[in-house]
Amino acid sequence: MDVKASRFDAFSIMFEVSGIKREVVSDRYIKHIVSEQKVDQKFYLKDHLWNIGVRCNINRDHYKIPTGLYQFGSPDENSKVLVTGNYKLTFDYLRKYLKKNYWVLVIDTDGINVWCAAGKGRFGTAEVIRMLKSVEIPVSHNEIILPQLSGPGIQSHLITQVTGKKVIFGPVRIEDMDTFITDGMHESMRQVNFNLKDRLLLLPVEIVSSFKYLLVALILSFVPGLPKETFWIFLVASILGNVIHPIFLPIMPFRKFYLNGFLLSLVLLLFLITNLNALGVILFGMLYTSFLTMSFTGSTTFTSLTGVKAEMDEAVPFMIKWGILAFIITTINILREVL
Repeated sequence: MDVKASRFDAFSIMFEVSGIKREVVSDRYIKHIVSEQKVDQKFYLKDHLWNIGVRCNINRDHYKIPTGLYQFGSPDENSKVLVTGNYKLTFDYLRKYLKKNYWVLVIDTDGINVWCAAGKGRFGTAEVIRMLKSVEIPVSHNEIILPQLSGPGIQSHLITQVTGKKVIFGPVRIEDMDTFITDGMHESMRQVNFNLKDRLLLLPVEIVSSFKYLLVALILSFVPGLPKETFWIFLVASILGNVIHPIFLPIMPFRKFYLNGFLLSLVLLLFLITNLNALGVILFGMLYTSFLTMSFTGSTTFTSLTGVKAEMDEAVPFMIKWGILAFIITTINILREVL
């Protein structure tokens, strides 16, 4: 029996179903896998190398798989149906941990992980409905299992209303899925653990993303009038924001991340010991650390999307004023050195 796919105008859902939230919905043709083709769950060297590269921010924006219906093991009409996004790193976690037989429906999240996609409107009600309407899943039941972290973007009652599918939210971590299917939900499966290991996994992306700014700082170190410590100031600022802050996040005193960044960046004032004229650049370095810590907000479990927006509304105007002050002081120091 082949798995059928068709084109379905999901944008009409947004007008036909009362109450659906505004979302980004894919308008691409669905690529699907017929029932004779199964997912190869064996990991090869290239899989490991690509995953390491993505964690270092290499090809991260294009690390995705085709949408459609995939087979894990040898699923039949009684097998469970899982729904996930098309970020390949997420899909590889399924390949690694799923040992039972499943149908896996991959929706278009533009290569974004489930949690972030749900917050950005990419893993949403309309996109799930589009895929369910477009792909015929050969099962005799009407249940679909969605990732628990997709919850912020999902209106399950509307999915049921339009497709007749009953939505079940699975465990937070995919490694618990087989146990969840066998024994049901345990309280530990609902908990999001953002422990030191989880935070360390995010560091390579943050560090590599800073390289281009450090290159600019290195070049500026040779500009007449700017302190030769410019590169070292920004290197320390980067380490404070990208490494020290994530590691010690649970004991940081402020709930607003940008304030923790300014607190950590006070270390940069030590550069004044060797060069009083570095004050302007130091202020820029403090601003950079604060920006990095604020940017980390969306990667954590410490706040919600609303909390992130609230912090940015407060932090951005303050940062603009701080940047203007740093620019004025830096300009004065440059003119003093050059003239």
